[in-house]
Amino acid sequence: MRTTRELNNSILLEDDDLSFALEYGLRQRILSRIYNLRAKAEVAASAPDPAFPYRLTLKTGGLTSASHGLTAAGPGAEEGRRVADRVMASGVLEDLAGKVDLEKLSIDWSPEDGVWRVAVEPYPGSYIHVVLPPIRYTVRMKQPEVEAIRAFLIELSKVLQRGEP
Repeated sequence: MRTTRELNNSILLEDDDLSFALEYGLRQRILSRIYNLRAKAEVAASAPDPAFPYRLTLKTGGLTSASHGLTAAGPGAEEGRRVADRVMASGVLEDLAGKVDLEKLSIDWSPEDGVWRVAVEPYPGSYIHVVLPPIRYTVRMKQPEVEAIRAFLIELSKVLQRGEP
């Protein structure tokens, strides 16, 4: 992939199959700051979708967060549940979750723009700064994790555009 644009807080990466932005989001705690890597992509709808927005978010279950699913919220939550079922039936989320430790995942439908906005926050790639005791470290991202995130964004866009798993 090649960097096509650098902004203040993000870079845009593109190749023939995919275009997405990488940025860091800050979470402040009392004695620490956590900078989470976030990969963001937009997927254009191939056909008109509902007029109401919705958001799908990652939910995990089990003692080791071994099971994954998507919950729907917003005015278009009923359609969001159908899309969540379609994504889960495709297996793309389970494939990603089996290779990458996920902090957050959200898929937002924006009827005004006719796009889904996807944001993936993996734990690898995070930078953590603890004040007391003074510790700074980066959770390094490995090549298979990078490839898994890229493959997830490509496959998810196909699932969302096709309208079926």
